[in-house]
Amino acid sequence: MSKPVKKRYPTVLIVIGSICMVLGIIFAVLFNFMSAVMDESNDIITSEASDFQRDGAIKTTGTITSVTPGSSSGEDEASQGSTTVEYYVESEDQEYEISFPVYNTKYGVGSTIDVYYGQEDPARCIAPVLYTETIGMVGKIFSIVGWAVGGVLFLAGAVCLIAGIVTRKKVKAQAQIDAMQEM
Repeated sequence: MSKPVKKRYPTVLIVIGSICMVLGIIFAVLFNFMSAVMDESNDIITSEASDFQRDGAIKTTGTITSVTPGSSSGEDEASQGSTTVEYYVESEDQEYEISFPVYNTKYGVGSTIDVYYGQEDPARCIAPVLYTETIGMVGKIFSIVGWAVGGVLFLAGAVCLIAGIVTRKKVKAQAQIDAMQEM
């Protein structure tokens, strides 16, 4: 009665191993694809910032006056976190303040960053570094998680697959020995 269980054990290991290997590959590919999407988003932001500068935007230094960490309560803008930046427009001798819907732990209150504002509309302002560094960090995390989890799944699958193949050979060899002894 125990022989059928022994015969199924290698097959179960082979199936589990194969599934884990495929899942590992899928996981690594999916998460690295997401990392590539983040890189593409960074390129778009950088390109738009360059276009804004080429159109006459003025570069100045902004000071972060408020930072609000995001919450995991939902996907509305308030839950994403925000960074408020104050910058001085020399031509108007006036301070402006703008809040960006992005949060990066690297930049706290009092940190300074480069901001670009429109010559004709100084209230129109961008701070590309807030976005590019945040998106870049998220992209790296996706890549690391993808390779780590995908790699672990793949290796665990490979171990199960090899163990299943070796065990199947041992079971077959034992079956041959048992058959010879019965003769």
